Amino acid sequence: MRALEDYLMAIYRLEELFGEARTTILTNELGVKPATVSKMISR
Repeated sequence: MRALEDYLMAIYRLEELFGEARTTILTNELGVKPATVSKMISR
């Protein structure tokens, strides 16, 4: 469940900073591949 919390916090921070949380930015922020971000977001 920790991974989900990490994604939610990263999305929240990016929304606060940039007004959006794009997949490409999330991959850089979390150090994962784009497919991993897409899969987690679809949950």
